[in-house]
Amino acid sequence: MCSYLLIGFWFQRPEAANAASRAFLYTRSADLGLYVAVFMLIGSAGTSEITASLESGSSASTTAGLLLLLAAMGKSAQVPLQDWLMRAMAGPTPVSALLHSATLVAAGAILLIRWAPLLTPETLFAVGLVGGITTVAAGVIALAERDLKRLLAASTASQYGLMLIAVGAGVPLAALLHLLAHAAIKSSLFLAAGDFQHAREGTGFDQLKGVGHARPWAFAGFALAALALAGIPPLSGFFSKDAVIAAALSGQGAAWLGPLALAGTLLTGAYMARALRLLWQGSGDTRPVAGTGWMRAGIWGLAIPAAGLGLAFGPLETMLDLPAPETAGIGAILSGLVAALGGLALGWLVPVKRLLGPAHQWAASGLVVAGGLTAWVGRPVMAVARQCDRLEGHLYAAALGVGHTALTIARGGERLEQRLYLAVLGVGRANLAVGRWVRGGDERGIDGLIFALVAGVRALGARARTLQSGLIHHSLAISAVATAVLLAILFSASLSF
Repeated sequence: MCSYLLIGFWFQRPEAANAASRAFLYTRSADLGLYVAVFMLIGSAGTSEITASLESGSSASTTAGLLLLLAAMGKSAQVPLQDWLMRAMAGPTPVSALLHSATLVAAGAILLIRWAPLLTPETLFAVGLVGGITTVAAGVIALAERDLKRLLAASTASQYGLMLIAVGAGVPLAALLHLLAHAAIKSSLFLAAGDFQHAREGTGFDQLKGVGHARPWAFAGFALAALALAGIPPLSGFFSKDAVIAAALSGQGAAWLGPLALAGTLLTGAYMARALRLLWQGSGDTRPVAGTGWMRAGIWGLAIPAAGLGLAFGPLETMLDLPAPETAGIGAILSGLVAALGGLALGWLVPVKRLLGPAHQWAASGLVVAGGLTAWVGRPVMAVARQCDRLEGHLYAAALGVGHTALTIARGGERLEQRLYLAVLGVGRANLAVGRWVRGGDERGIDGLIFALVAGVRALGARARTLQSGLIHHSLAISAVATAVLLAILFSASLSF
C-alpha cells in the first residue's frame, strides 16, 4: 500500500496512476503465493513451525516452495513480473532510491534467503532458473532502455536475479552479500540520477547527454557506483559477484546457472558503460540546482559504502556462521572479471542497436510476448475491477435509496408524533381549563351556599339563644305568642278548605 501511494505521488499524471495500480496488482497477486504456501504447510504438517512444516517430506513442501518463489518473483520483479518495477519509475526519485533498490524489492530475495536451507532441491533449481532467466532478460531490457531511471530499475531486477541464482545454487550467503552491496550501490546510482534530473528536468538519455561535465561530483559518485555494480575490483560489487559466480559454477545446476550468471555480469558491465558514455559525452550546459551540496552529500554518503563494503564481508560471514560458496578456483574469479570488463568495453565501444541487432526493438519494448501480462492479466483484472466498481456504485445507490426512504419514513413519523403531541397537549389544556372552572364553581357556588346556610343557621341560633333568658314570664309570653301564631295558621288553613 505504501509503495502504491509513493509511486502514485503525482497522481494527476496518468502514467503515475497507471504505474501505481500496476505495482499494486502485480505484487499483491504474487503475495497469494505466500498465503497459499503457508496454508498448505500448516495443513500438511499440522503445525506452523517452519522447520517442521518444510521438513515434512510431503509433496506439499515442493509445491509450497514454488508458491514462495511466486511471491518472491512479484516482490523482486522477476520474469515475467518485472514490468511493474520499470513503470514504478514514474514516482519520485528518492522513492526509487529507497524502496525500489534496497528495501521493498529486497523483500522477495530476503524471503528466499531465509527459507533457502529448508527448500527442496527441486524448488532450489526452479529458484536458480528463474533468477538466471531474469538476470539475462532484465539485463537486455536495461541495455535497450533510453531513460536512466528505467535502466536502473531493469538493472535492479537483473541483480536480484543474480541473488536468486546464488540461492538456487544452495549458497544463500552469496545472495545476502550481493543484496547488501547492491543496496548501497543502487541507492547511490538513483540519487545521482535525481541530481541529473534536477539539472536537466528529465531522465531521458536525450536530456542527460553530457550532464557529467556540468555535475562532475555527482557523475564521479555515479561512476564509482557503476563500476562497483559491474564487479570491478576492489569495489564491493566485485566481492559479492565473485561469491555469486563461484556459487553458480560450483553448486547444483552449475551447467545452467554458471553461464547465466556470467551473462548477467557481462550485461551489467554493458548497460552501465552505455549509461556512463551517454552521461559524459555531449554538451555540459545545465541550469543552477538548489541544494546541490545536500544532494552531493547524499550521493557520496552511499557511494563510499558502495565502494568499500566488501571489507565487511569477511567479518559478516564469520558472524552469521553460514556456509560460504565452495571455491571454483581462480577460473571463477577470472571469468567474472573478464565478463565485467568485456561488458564495459562492449557497452562503451559498440552502439546498442548493433550490439542487440534484430532483438533491439523487442528489448526496447520490454521483451513483451503476445501483449505480456498487461494483455493477459492486467487488462482483464482491471476490467473486472471496473465492473466491481460499477456494482459497488449500484449497491451504494441502492443503499442510499433505502436510506432516503428510511429518512422519509422517519420524517413522517416525526411529523405524526408532533401532531399527536399537540393533540395530547390540547386535551391536557382543555382538562386543565375544565378543572379550573369546576374548582371555581365549587369554591364560589356550592361552598358559598353551604357557608351562607351555616352562617344563617348560626345567626338564627344566636338569636334564638337570646330568647332563652331563664325568666318564667318571658317563657310564658313566648309560648302565648307561639300558640297564637299556631292558632292563626290553623284558622287560616281551615278557611281555605
